[in-house]
Amino acid sequence: MNYRQLAMVLGITAVLGASGSGTAYSQGTAGTPYWKTVEIGRSHPRKSSNPNPIPRAKDGKPNMEGVWTYHINTPVSPTNAMYVAEEDAAVQQKRGQQERIATRIEVTVTPPGEKTTDAYNTFWRDGFWDPIPITTLRTSRIVDPADGRTPALTPKNEALRADQSRHDSRPAWGPEDRSAWTRCFRGQSSGPPYAGGVYNTDIQIIQNPKYVAFVEEMNDDASIVPLDNRPRPNVKLWRGSSRGWWEGDTFIVETMGYLPQSVTTLGGGGTGAAANSDKLHVVERYTMIAADRLLYTYSVEDPEMYVKPWTAEMALARMPQNFMPEYACHEGNKSLEYLLTGARANDNKVYVPADAPVAPVRDRNAFGDAEGEAE
Repeated sequence: MNYRQLAMVLGITAVLGASGSGTAYSQGTAGTPYWKTVEIGRSHPRKSSNPNPIPRAKDGKPNMEGVWTYHINTPVSPTNAMYVAEEDAAVQQKRGQQERIATRIEVTVTPPGEKTTDAYNTFWRDGFWDPIPITTLRTSRIVDPADGRTPALTPKNEALRADQSRHDSRPAWGPEDRSAWTRCFRGQSSGPPYAGGVYNTDIQIIQNPKYVAFVEEMNDDASIVPLDNRPRPNVKLWRGSSRGWWEGDTFIVETMGYLPQSVTTLGGGGTGAAANSDKLHVVERYTMIAADRLLYTYSVEDPEMYVKPWTAEMALARMPQNFMPEYACHEGNKSLEYLLTGARANDNKVYVPADAPVAPVRDRNAFGDAEGEAE
């Protein structure tokens, strides 16, 4: 563990250990919330081979502390059958690792027979050294709607994604003109909710009776969730504002108050793009089903982005280590430097966006303002 991560964990521990009284959380809302209509376990989690009992904290609650991976070899939407047989799941899990090893030498400009130095070679991705686990028998993470597919997007969502795709495909006018992911503010798998990615998909959980903290490997992001019903801040946040409570052995986290376009795990039209509004409401449920399995169910409601709410579920696998490697994004972020250098070199060339409704201009300055006369 490096000094930066150590400082973060110590800081979180200090917050978790701070004195203060908490009261039991009560929803107090009329009617049945959507997330309560979707029972947990629809993903048909596979039985764990770990013989140990579920660990318990001093207060009797399941002890979720440790490092978990949410990179699960289950697609968001189904491809063919909705469920896979147990024996087929074991075969597919092993085959997935073999395929990643086989593609270590990729089709690139690298001389034949030599290993490529591409940044996103499978050597650096999850699943090369250890197989990505298949922890459920359902072939889709989406458990509601029943067809396993994300509900239709609203016209606003479709327009936003198309705009983001066009935005990311043109030269950058400045660093502020690039996504939060490109600038190392947010990661490709930054939550909540946590929906997986190709790498850096571990999460460390630290808990005590008054707080539960979730520390993401990617970007070293952290959410500290209080278990009292304290008022939420009157400000929009990258990760939203979270409050948690226990219902039996299930830990529930309710998050709202997101900044628009801040949750990359919900997908978007371009690299690191996000498609959420400030109306996004997420409820996560964590239920330990084995010593090394944590059933993770999350429900998404965003009326400005989806025509109806939806729920996904997967079983997180416990990692053997009790620490996470450092994610040093800014220190190695050469892509931002290079794309800005290339964009400035292109400033004196005629740039015509594919959807430009006006005549092309000769130049654009770093803020995107047109310079020179239109042709």
